[in-house]
Amino acid sequence: MIVDAHAHVWSSDPERYPWHPTFGYVPRTPATPQALLARMDALGIQLALLVQPSVYGDDHRFLLDTVAAHPTRFVPVGQVDPTEPASVGNGRDLVAGAGLVGLRVIFARDATRAVGQASAPAWDELATLGVPICLRVMPEHHQLAIGLIRAYPTVPFVIDHLGLPERPSSRAAAARLAELAQRAARARHGGRRPRRPPLPEPGRPAHHHGAHSCSAVGPARAGEPGRWVGARASRGHRDRAWLSTAAFVSRASIRAPAG
Repeated sequence: MIVDAHAHVWSSDPERYPWHPTFGYVPRTPATPQALLARMDALGIQLALLVQPSVYGDDHRFLLDTVAAHPTRFVPVGQVDPTEPASVGNGRDLVAGAGLVGLRVIFARDATRAVGQASAPAWDELATLGVPICLRVMPEHHQLAIGLIRAYPTVPFVIDHLGLPERPSSRAAAARLAELAQRAARARHGGRRPRRPPLPEPGRPAHHHGAHSCSAVGPARAGEPGRWVGARASRGHRDRAWLSTAAFVSRASIRAPAG
């Protein structure tokens, strides 16, 4: 089975599903479930994880309506803001009652607000929900991601869009991802270096492969494996995909249709 582990859709009817843009951005082009399904069928992709886009904030109605209309093709990943008690409560309820297989935290561009998101007491509750948490972090949020990995070693964290690499070079982004993988591995082994780390140390020969991922499909889309179809992937390229998406895919497979 081929799974697209990070896809977005939104409605072409803003009156029924109004925008609640996290960053003030409102889409100008459509991204309908029907168009995504047609593309999935053309590429032989059986299942997609629909990640709540920033343009809807905490309003998950379109996401859930879409999944309800296509339950064998889509699985939902919601959005939560750790600094907002209502948002945390909503995320908790959706995981328990609406079948969300993961949650997404979008870090603010404002540095002070981002620090508040990373240090919010609600992380203690989010860590008990038993679902992976997707971190939409930018390069300036790198140390905040490291702090969360250290504080919650049992939580499967997913790095959204490979950390939104800088353009045109992706070498620095590859180094950050390798460091995050090493930090996560050490956190799960009580601070000790694991016998076989999941990714090579920064600067080792395979360090180049993160850059290859970005150059193959473009840095803004590198965290969306469904867009990699047709790209010639090296071993390191596939490892980067694992770092970004494996936690969600393993949970989505539980709900995948038989056969």
